[in-house]
Amino acid sequence: MIRPVEPLALNGWQAIDTHYPRLQNEDVDFSADYLRHQDIRRLVDTRPGPAFMVFPEGAGGYWTEAAGDWWEVYDRHLADQGRTLLFGAEIPQPDGGYINAIVVLGQYAHEPLAQRMPVPVAMWQPWHAAGARASWFASGVDQIGPTRVAYVICYEQFILWPLLISFSQQPQALVAVANNWWARDTPIPEQQRAIMTSWSRLFHIPLIQAVNR
Repeated sequence: MIRPVEPLALNGWQAIDTHYPRLQNEDVDFSADYLRHQDIRRLVDTRPGPAFMVFPEGAGGYWTEAAGDWWEVYDRHLADQGRTLLFGAEIPQPDGGYINAIVVLGQYAHEPLAQRMPVPVAMWQPWHAAGARASWFASGVDQIGPTRVAYVICYEQFILWPLLISFSQQPQALVAVANNWWARDTPIPEQQRAIMTSWSRLFHIPLIQAVNR
């Protein structure tokens, strides 16, 4: 019997899968975002062990200035505990568009990690001001504490060039987040997991994968 090979784990890091309903920019629901923010904080508080916790794409909803203010005290609380929290969110832009990104809070907080290639048509709409912005020339690699991390967000996990660019910079870990609520009854989530596991094994680096199912 052939058993699936689990990807390498990274000590001190933990990914949390979620089962939130539809998360998309055109359906902004600030009350739902607030409830998810509370839920993320509750989950972090009930798992005091990991120094780094990763939640899926879109888990933070629409990342407004008000959301940042709401997280400010907890951000300092995480930093005092020596913990870092990463979760996906949509960051509104002055022109009406948004950036699909990973927000980083806590001890190693810094600027959000932007998605390089949002899904064409559904998210990336260069003919429409309200679409997701592409960051094609971003490296896709950043230093998160002691670890040099390659990060890929949802659609990027299915295309070759973002991963090749990232791995050319010799990252030490792979962080993959996705929002797959729309594909929960299809093979897509398992295909995505298999792809990420294969990259992890090919370059022999740990995989931290968080999915909203």
